[in-house]
Amino acid sequence: MATMRIERLPEGERASEETDCIHLEARDGLFYLTGSALKRDDAREQPESIAIVSGEPYGSEQAAEDAGIAWASGHGVEHLFISRS
Repeated sequence: MATMRIERLPEGERASEETDCIHLEARDGLFYLTGSALKRDDAREQPESIAIVSGEPYGSEQAAEDAGIAWASGHGVEHLFISRS
């Protein structure tokens, strides 16, 4: 399996809509995770857009980031952007 390339953006900066990205949002001492990716599959002509919306908040930024990276890895993301606010 190929290694995922991860780019952490400066706080407040968002990745373009065409990229695979997770976003960590801090609110009231908790961290919420959202993300989107294009799932590429050899059987499909066009990639499928997938998303994650965290229902339960995470107690730390690192826990939210780790969950987002695991989600992206599970969907074969090769280049992941991480944004924060």
